[in-house]
Amino acid sequence: MKLHAELYRHLAPGCERFSALLHSEDEEERETADRFRADLDDYVRNNAFLA
Repeated sequence: MKLHAELYRHLAPGCERFSALLHSEDEEERETADRFRADLDDYVRNNAFLA
């Protein structure tokens, strides 16, 4: 359980930044968040065979 808390502690700042971009009033920031999400989805899908 402690390891999960440690992991979430390190991931939280990035998640907060992504959420802020995603819910921004600025269209360009929302597009940046959408591109990041698409890139991350591609990365996970392309490397899923390693698991």
